[in-house]
Amino acid sequence: MLTKSTLPTAAPGHGDKSARLTEGGDQGVVGKSIYLAAGSGIPEIKTILSGFVIPHFLDLKVLIIKAIGAVFAVATGMCLGKEGPFVHIATCVAYLVGMLFPKYNENGRKMRELLSAGCSAGLSVAFGAPIGGVLFSYEEISTYFPRKVLWRAFLCSLFAAMVLKALNPTGTGKLVLFETNYGISYSPVHYLVFVLLGIAGGLFGGVFCKANFWWSKTFRKYAIIRRNPVFEVFIVVLATGLLQYPNPMTREPGDVIIKNLLVDCRGESEAWVCQQEAKDGNSKYLGWLVYGTLVKLVLTIITFGCKVPSGIIIPALDAGAFFGRLVGQWITTISPGIFAMVGAAAFLAGVSRMTISLCVIMFELTGELEYIVPHMIAILVAKWVADALEKDGVYDLAQAVLGHPFLDADHAMHLVQGQQEL
Repeated sequence: MLTKSTLPTAAPGHGDKSARLTEGGDQGVVGKSIYLAAGSGIPEIKTILSGFVIPHFLDLKVLIIKAIGAVFAVATGMCLGKEGPFVHIATCVAYLVGMLFPKYNENGRKMRELLSAGCSAGLSVAFGAPIGGVLFSYEEISTYFPRKVLWRAFLCSLFAAMVLKALNPTGTGKLVLFETNYGISYSPVHYLVFVLLGIAGGLFGGVFCKANFWWSKTFRKYAIIRRNPVFEVFIVVLATGLLQYPNPMTREPGDVIIKNLLVDCRGESEAWVCQQEAKDGNSKYLGWLVYGTLVKLVLTIITFGCKVPSGIIIPALDAGAFFGRLVGQWITTISPGIFAMVGAAAFLAGVSRMTISLCVIMFELTGELEYIVPHMIAILVAKWVADALEKDGVYDLAQAVLGHPFLDADHAMHLVQGQQEL
């Protein structure tokens, strides 16, 4: 609420070809109200890096409120992550530093180059994945990313990772967030399972994108929800508590859920997941895995886009890990944690449509270089299936919902060719 702002809106007929068709001057021209610290911030940053200006979106006030709000939002246990807010916060820092130097303050292109480097540092800190952060900025966020920006983003991400390791927030002394050591390889027959996980991830991503877009266009258009965003947050928190608490596997925070589902039970382990899988009749446990997958889908649909700092990455990883662990119960030749890991990547690929950057992020997250090929298979299949269901990823659809002007290169070329300008 403290960061509510209004975007400037051009009056119909001002500077366009329809000037002679409009009457009444500036009457009825109303700016679009937005909450600058709400959401992940990534769709807005994509818009800014494409050349559009969102006033005050990167100000110090927004940075402070985003940081504090993200802490409380994650603490509620809602189906959201901190990765998007971290990217927004890092971009705010890059902007505030750039404003101190005329070289960047007076040159919009150079400022956007600096912001691209800041984005990479944000994901580097969120995941402990410095290389993945650079590739994420290049693949998913930046419109203009020349070679000189690549090494600068690499340097920025490097120092962010060094500071993160020095602060040691996880207490492990390592950057790897979900370290695993399965010690066993896969066989060619498992490629079919990885393709299955990719198909499931694509279906999840396509359904999520369509459902979240529909939810934003319908439920959030009701006057009571539009005028009282805190009431919507209350409803979401209530639904989250009622749906997640009955399942013992979804009571933990999102990152803890992933760590629990990636556990390897071949050795002696006291983890709750391993205890359940060691039982002869584990139908109730299988039900919890199915329940966890569906609940994560439903809650993420209604949570993403509400007026709190929130990301989409951790909830998508959670849902994929649930489904992958479920599939792994019928394949006893290798650890089910491997399928949970690959399933997590597939579900996130279906939602975000990331490919190369996601694959690198996953092996930086888990430290498992052995499973790059399974990740590549699942990610590509998930992207293809999700594209068949919904051509736009979650961030592109969020831009459409927010009403931000963004024209990607392929769509721009299609418009130009349609007008026979070439």
